[in-house]
Amino acid sequence: MNPIKKRKVLIQLASNLAIVLIGAILVLGFYYHQYFYDFGLPLLLLVGALLVFLIIRVTQWLGGERFDASGEGFILFTSDEVEAVLSGVKRQTIRLKRDDNRYRVGSFYDAKVGVTSERKFAIIRISGVVEKTLDELTDEDIRREGFSCRSEYKKRWKGRHGSWDGKTPVQVIRFRVEDNK
Repeated sequence: MNPIKKRKVLIQLASNLAIVLIGAILVLGFYYHQYFYDFGLPLLLLVGALLVFLIIRVTQWLGGERFDASGEGFILFTSDEVEAVLSGVKRQTIRLKRDDNRYRVGSFYDAKVGVTSERKFAIIRISGVVEKTLDELTDEDIRREGFSCRSEYKKRWKGRHGSWDGKTPVQVIRFRVEDNK
């Protein structure tokens, strides 16, 4: 078992143990101590639920799950790009420039195939976002995208977007795989 998965299993076990202990304390408290009755059942249930919720969230965070407040928690890839992303051949993606600046350096995103898919194949972390035009893309940009030459990449771009206009603004989004699911 790799160290990341081993860590996640240990964290999940600790979380489950903590939840069981909280439940046991509440049950034993009701059974043995009159003072628990003074708090009232609704308040004790609320406190117990809040503690369980916090334990689950902390466990998810320690296990590597990140919660992006912007609501943009995934980046889509095609099925033929999955292996290239996981193997490190594809270390960036070039997208049409958007005005919302949704990709932030240092943020974590689920790498998914398909908008409706709940299954992610990796967690990626954005390491850089650069705005360029298609004509400004370097040979290194093309290699990081997973292509061996510009003509090969141009063909792919035309297949997705219809044409190649060198003045088209794009975002070059560099990333690294933090965890493969």
